[in-house]
Amino acid sequence: MRKNLSVLWVASAAILACCVSFLSLPAVAQEPPPPAGQAGPGAQRPRQPLPKIVNLKVLPKNTPAEEVMRIMRGFEGQLGVECKFCHVRDEKTRKMNFASDVKPEKTAARVMMGMTHEINSKYLKEMPEMHHEAGEEAEEHPEHEEHAGHGDEHAARVTCGTCHRGHSHPEAFVPPPSPDDEQGPHNQHRLAPGPQK
Repeated sequence: MRKNLSVLWVASAAILACCVSFLSLPAVAQEPPPPAGQAGPGAQRPRQPLPKIVNLKVLPKNTPAEEVMRIMRGFEGQLGVECKFCHVRDEKTRKMNFASDVKPEKTAARVMMGMTHEINSKYLKEMPEMHHEAGEEAEEHPEHEEHAGHGDEHAARVTCGTCHRGHSHPEAFVPPPSPDDEQGPHNQHRLAPGPQK
């Protein structure tokens, strides 16, 4: 009888230990199967439609949101920056306020867009070796083309990257000294001639 009682106690302890260890496991939420036509867990969520773009001052006001985003991504790469470089974050909504004109960098970007457009549409057209076929889209929305970076056919166009080259502020160009500068009469660092003997 004592032997049966001790076996019963050992079995009860083992069952209790299993129950405790099972209860201490993290709960795995059982997700209901996705509705018909939708992907299950791990699949990419469908992209939310982009909001209507407001406060465009250089690009045409009817520029589609996808096109504006493509141009902005081009700025990011050409200047090596992120959205927060030109745009402010709304602390109440915890989202970027793209319409705000608070940051001076956004104003500078608009000036630079106007500058590159003028260089491309006016000055480069006067240089015979810079002529190229631009296509219909460039005629319709010339502001888009200098920021798009569409390959070799637009290689002669000035873009943000022409000067910035991945830096938020263009680095100053310091030309290497030429052999003429070292011996020429305009060399400011030339040693003064010594007394003649």
